[in-house]
Amino acid sequence: MVSSYSLNSANCQISEKYGPVFTVHLGFQRVVVVTGYEAVKDALLNTADVFVDRPAIPIFYHIQHGNEKVHAEIEQVLGPDRLPAFEDRKKMPFTNAVIHEVQRFVTLLPHVPRCTSADIHFKGYFIPKGTMVIPLLTSVLLDKTQWETPDEFNPNHFLDADGNFVKKKAFLPFSTGRRNCIGESLATMELFIFFTGLIQKFTFKPPPGVKESELDTTAEAGFTMRPHPQCVCAVLRQQALN
Repeated sequence: MVSSYSLNSANCQISEKYGPVFTVHLGFQRVVVVTGYEAVKDALLNTADVFVDRPAIPIFYHIQHGNEKVHAEIEQVLGPDRLPAFEDRKKMPFTNAVIHEVQRFVTLLPHVPRCTSADIHFKGYFIPKGTMVIPLLTSVLLDKTQWETPDEFNPNHFLDADGNFVKKKAFLPFSTGRRNCIGESLATMELFIFFTGLIQKFTFKPPPGVKESELDTTAEAGFTMRPHPQCVCAVLRQQALN
């Protein structure tokens, strides 16, 4: 099985050879792929009127991560009992950075196809009206010109030298432009509250007899980055200390 990560890495490698805009064929469907921060930004923001339609596409899907440094920050700000509120995010830069880095490093939705509403000359490339276009969000989230260590999980991507949270312009897991995800604000709030609440109360471990290194963390290929189903034990932190 080929992972979604491998497929998206292959698209990034193709763009290095042929440029930020290239054509592939999905069966009989001609598809234009747009890669890299500058090209995706130009398509979804600067020429948003043209890259605004959506082709007919079936269904979508979801994810998580955490460590003791996150829990230490949660303990410092919330203590063991107070439930998190979205306003707490400003006081928890490392937790916020981890959540953002999860979304950057494991792109659940690597691309959301668009459809051109008119003929356009884009980056020296003629794209006819009605062409499916794929702005490859993975290429932005793994762009070597935008991230210090794009192929590594590194929450410091979102922290300055003083440990303050810094949001990056190339952080586009919800896409951008006129067709970006309308649920971004709600999803951001829910993700912070659920993630923080779970890490506050539980540690997550493999089942008895299974080592962490034995968990299959590769994603299944598909329209989304879908993790393999597997068993994980959520242990109350008080029990974990006993």
